[in-house]
Amino acid sequence: MTSLVKDIDRVEASSVWPDTARNAPRSKVLHFVETWLPRTQNWIYNHICGPNTRFEAHVCCQWSQNVEEFPVSLHSLEQPPPSRSLLGRVMFRLGLHEDTKRHLPLLRETIRSVRPQVIHSHFGHFGALNYPLIAECGIPHVVSFYGLDVGYLPQIQSRWHWRYRRMGQVVAAVLCEGPYMASKIAELGIPHDKIQIFRLGIDLKAIPFRPRRNRRPGSLRFLIAGTFREKKGIPYAIKALGLFQRHYPKLEITIVGDAGPSDREQNEKKLILAALEESLLSEKTRFAGYQSHEFLIEQYYSHDILLSPSVVASDGDSEGGAPVTIIEAAASGMPIISTRCCDIPFVLSRENGAFLAPERDAAALAANIERLTCMSDWSSILDANRKLAERELDVHKQSAKLSAMYESLAIPVTL
Repeated sequence: MTSLVKDIDRVEASSVWPDTARNAPRSKVLHFVETWLPRTQNWIYNHICGPNTRFEAHVCCQWSQNVEEFPVSLHSLEQPPPSRSLLGRVMFRLGLHEDTKRHLPLLRETIRSVRPQVIHSHFGHFGALNYPLIAECGIPHVVSFYGLDVGYLPQIQSRWHWRYRRMGQVVAAVLCEGPYMASKIAELGIPHDKIQIFRLGIDLKAIPFRPRRNRRPGSLRFLIAGTFREKKGIPYAIKALGLFQRHYPKLEITIVGDAGPSDREQNEKKLILAALEESLLSEKTRFAGYQSHEFLIEQYYSHDILLSPSVVASDGDSEGGAPVTIIEAAASGMPIISTRCCDIPFVLSRENGAFLAPERDAAALAANIERLTCMSDWSSILDANRKLAERELDVHKQSAKLSAMYESLAIPVTL
């Protein structure tokens, strides 16, 4: 599969963006997202508004939040709507709710006013909703898939298969984070030659490299982070630590994240609390709740090991690629205990890859924790993770590569 998919990271930005083009009139990219912008999606802002971005970014969205934190030329309908009923939320995700396409008139109006050279739809299902209008306008259309759009939506509603197939015939490019995700997108009927691998980068200047040292025989501090969804595998992380503490009881756990109002997240929270109780870890666990990105970064440096055992959820939801939390924590100098799920092996060094377990295997996770904490020196793992991040996961390099890809597709600027 990977040999059939173009890897943007193997193309130097300068080879697509020649020096003669650097002084050309500044082109525009119009981005569409459902909501601009949840803090958990700050990586979208970093890629499209980073210092190496050569295109003027405009955003069209259904709802807006945190606009002062993520400033951009914004075209939004209104603030987020009141919480929907369970049926309303399901219908919205299926594309059956009346609100699902209510952004299209605004998108048409924004296209007319901005006159972009490229349009980029973030999340595959919105690409599928937007493509007829964008094709009608004759503007190159890029669509990024991230996870829920690949597994969850097609599994709960078959219509997404034909929607994606039809979209794939007309879009200019479909982006994803790695080879696993690329294979899943191809299974949905999108042509191989439209799929391109584009790694999500992080701001390495904001995440200095401070290698952790194994604090055993002292108290070991474990960090778990993520919204309480099945795909995060948090109950397995807790069960693994429950097994590990039988032999090494000196541990502390911090969980950053919480459940939203949806039934599936509230149910996952109940499973997490039950796992803590059964594993006798409740008194050793601190719940930090939802926090800012800056708070999470601080937690990397005050903990020893990140435990992030993602799984493909029973409803098809998955990481798609890999959690940005894993990329950041590894780059900060923290060893990662995780799973061979989706494209997680693609963002960690081979040295750290030896500590990836099968999905839903608490015993294997516990064994990997034991092996890691019995190592006297973690430097080979941590150095290799940082070098990988500097080479392939730096947001400044990635935003330049994204601009180069836009340039290869953009229609000429009209003066």
